[in-house]
Amino acid sequence: MRKLLLTIAALACAGTAHAQQRRDPATVEVVYKVEGMDKVRVLADRRFTAADGQTLAYDAYLPDDGEIEPRAAIVFVGGAPSVRAWRWYQDHGRIAAAQRFVALIPDKRFPRGPEGAAQGIADTADFLRHVAANAKTLEIDPDRICLWVFSAGGRIAALPYRADAPAVDCLIGFYPILDGAAEAMADASARKVPAFVVRAGRDIDVINSGITRFAAAALSANQALTLINLPDADHGFEGLNDTEESRSAMQDAYTFMAKETGH
Repeated sequence: MRKLLLTIAALACAGTAHAQQRRDPATVEVVYKVEGMDKVRVLADRRFTAADGQTLAYDAYLPDDGEIEPRAAIVFVGGAPSVRAWRWYQDHGRIAAAQRFVALIPDKRFPRGPEGAAQGIADTADFLRHVAANAKTLEIDPDRICLWVFSAGGRIAALPYRADAPAVDCLIGFYPILDGAAEAMADASARKVPAFVVRAGRDIDVINSGITRFAAAALSANQALTLINLPDADHGFEGLNDTEESRSAMQDAYTFMAKETGH
């Protein structure tokens, strides 16, 4: 399984030879740090049921501030079926919880190809319904949820725009593969969902050209979009590039999310 995860990561990622040598999202830390990351509550291996009856799992990261109140939530969607055990995503969960968000990292069926994208979207939609049904237990305000996608997880980015899917307040994408999202925005029934996308300048063309098409579609559909370009950044910059621009992109994403969720 470890070999499979690393193969998926290598296929989804591109950058300098030096970055490739360091790229292992199972062990790499996020360079952005906030106070209190080590003092959060973790609800691990929670279960939810997909529409076809398959049982999937997720981890929840909650603030440990002594307060029990409905909070804005972030659903982190990675580019593999399960990323909960990767240090990269555990850090993201802790960063979010330390800033008084609830972070959720769900599994999904996500084989390669069009069928995988459809299954991943369906499973993520089912997870959002599970969150709404269990919002009190998870200390979440179900009307204040943001979807944050990474790399191949960007294939789930069509979900927020679909009128038949659970609604979310915003979409964030870091170096995302945005196949399908531009088409979803072009549909006459598409929801209006503010998006914040960070482009890694040294990423592969198939990813960055997809971001260009997504931006053009957003403008055509009059969708709110904040697009940040990091010219010297690699795919996976927040774990690979220990730079001020990496940290600034993370902080800007949280500022955007706080505004859109009323955090």
